[in-house]
Amino acid sequence: LVNEEELASSSFVALIVLAVLAATHRGQLRPRLRYVRLGFGSAAAVFAALAGAPLAVEFFGPGRPAHGLVQDAFSYSDYSARVLGFLLPTPSQDLARGAVANIGQRLLPYAINPGEGGVYIGVPVLLGVAWAHWRLRSEPWVRVGALVAAVGLVLALGPFALVERLPLIGQATPARFVLIAWLGLGVLPT
Repeated sequence: LVNEEELASSSFVALIVLAVLAATHRGQLRPRLRYVRLGFGSAAAVFAALAGAPLAVEFFGPGRPAHGLVQDAFSYSDYSARVLGFLLPTPSQDLARGAVANIGQRLLPYAINPGEGGVYIGVPVLLGVAWAHWRLRSEPWVRVGALVAAVGLVLALGPFALVERLPLIGQATPARFVLIAWLGLGVLPT
């Protein structure tokens, strides 16, 4: 159902996005605060009822995470994306051939399983999203999607010195934050 890394990374990005939305829409926050509390309270109650026992076993049981992701041989940079990795396909994608595949393979985070496919997004997708964002930049949902995508892409690059001491975030694999970036990119029309 859920693992520590997915729960921590999704919650962390959600908190960042909510904080930015609250800061940029202060005038709209106060009249809606009652509904926000009701919604979050209801969601928290349902989440606790459905996931409380399994998560308690996962976080406090015998198989709980004991320490961070980084072991003796690896550093966070071994798990982080590279900027060119967003642009060049790896051999995991059918687009990669010859020299491009070789370059893409070298751009995979060192310690990531190549079967995960790396962090490739592609120039056409990025250009389409940039065009859609520019064209529809006045729409709030477009700005939120762009914010989620930007946060996911930046965190995939691994700036973990700022957040590695937070509970469970120190165990997250930076390159996997690209999954959250895909969520933000997915709501933007191309």
